[in-house]
Amino acid sequence: MIRWGIRTQVLLALAVVLAFGLIASYLVTSRVTQAAVVESRVRQAREAAALVADAFEGVSVDGHALADLTARLRAITEPDMVYVLGPDMLPIADSAEGRRRFEATVSPRELAPLRQSDVAHEVVRGQDGRPLLVVMAPFVGSPRPPGTDPVRQPVAVCLLAELGPTMDRAERIERLFLLFTLIILVLAVLLGYILLGRTVIRPVHQLLRIVARVSGGGEPSPSLAIAKPSGELGQLYTAFQKMIDTLSVDRRRIQLQVSELELANREIARTQERLVRTEKLASVGELAAGVAHEIGNPIAVLQGYLEMLADPELPEERRREYLAIMETSVERIGTIIRDLLDFARPAEDAEPLCDAVAVARAAAKLVGPQKRFKTLELRLRLPAAAVPVAIPAGRLEQVLVNLLLNAADASPEDAAVELRVVARRGQVEITIADEGMGITQTGLNRIFDPFFTTKEPGKGTGLGLAVCHGIAQSYGGSIEVLSTVGKGASFTVVLPAPGGAEDQGRPDTEISSIPPAFEG
Repeated sequence: MIRWGIRTQVLLALAVVLAFGLIASYLVTSRVTQAAVVESRVRQAREAAALVADAFEGVSVDGHALADLTARLRAITEPDMVYVLGPDMLPIADSAEGRRRFEATVSPRELAPLRQSDVAHEVVRGQDGRPLLVVMAPFVGSPRPPGTDPVRQPVAVCLLAELGPTMDRAERIERLFLLFTLIILVLAVLLGYILLGRTVIRPVHQLLRIVARVSGGGEPSPSLAIAKPSGELGQLYTAFQKMIDTLSVDRRRIQLQVSELELANREIARTQERLVRTEKLASVGELAAGVAHEIGNPIAVLQGYLEMLADPELPEERRREYLAIMETSVERIGTIIRDLLDFARPAEDAEPLCDAVAVARAAAKLVGPQKRFKTLELRLRLPAAAVPVAIPAGRLEQVLVNLLLNAADASPEDAAVELRVVARRGQVEITIADEGMGITQTGLNRIFDPFFTTKEPGKGTGLGLAVCHGIAQSYGGSIEVLSTVGKGASFTVVLPAPGGAEDQGRPDTEISSIPPAFEG
């Protein structure tokens, strides 16, 4: 679809209106001009016919005298022809050749109605089909003597004038008027083009450039650096100037608000990071308290064997045996402390990608030494192959450790806690299920609210699940909770898989261990 500019539309409308007006004026003027030219020619012919008729006054109707005067008058009225007609409307002062030429020009029957007591005229079609002006005036010459042929009695003077040259002159005037009409139309369109360009198009283009700069993110000028037009465009410019000023103020205010929001977001991010770190340290403290007993046993063993090694009479073979046992105990202590330190170390999160299976094993190994897991069965249902997931290993391990500790707190003795990893439909699902008392609907509605906890006072801050949920969401995931009161609850961490992991709907590895920290 063609879209014309405002100048083209205005000029087109102007040209159409002017064309209609000038064409109508041309048609009317051409008709009026043609009528005026013909009327002028008729008036001239009537006056000439009247003068010719007066010239015959008192002239003898003798054939020679009448013929001589007719010839002299024809020389004066050329190119119009003058004839003296008889009662039969045929020339009586001409030769036979003249009579034939007269009859070849006009039919006598068309002249009879013009025989009147005064000058009369009529435009008729000549014998050749061209328009012919016929003017008749009564003959006022001396009467013919008695006894002459009545047919030779003159009754009228006839003047024949061809209208072809007159019509040609009218057409020349019409063509000249048409030329002037076209010149006026072209000049009007050209003048409209120039005026529209100066008064409308140029200011509008300047305004459009300013609008494009402002809409493109450019800084609006304090005032428009263009000449202010008059009239409605001037009012438009004034309104646009006010809009620019308001926009400039609003933009500065928005920029200030954006800066404040960015500062607030950075502060929120720092606060969230501190909250995550605090919750992680709380988990570290809880884990550290839980492994104190586990470390105490190897230390007691070490103390006993050290006392026995102090005996100088101890055989060398027995000494090497005791040293091997002590080395094993030290390795156990080192493994527990190293796992705890690895968990407590701040996550660099340089690469938001890890193996969900490996992280699940590490989390299970970390919570295994806890006293609360001594009376539980920790079941791992993990695929044999690696399952990549789009989250840093440290973040995922923190979430799983927190959920495992919560599951252990909610489970009675001799119950089972299950940890399984499943990859399906481009996402990874890590589920931790317990066989505890479950969560009520009221608790489910507030499960991720900060400071909400169902534990006894002093045994929970109420931030663990809120922090875990925030971590999952920050990496495009979520935590789904299903619970039946009296039958337990399951927490499923749903995270995106990088590039869409292949479905691994059924884990092919099952491990039951108490505790997993001592897996060979």
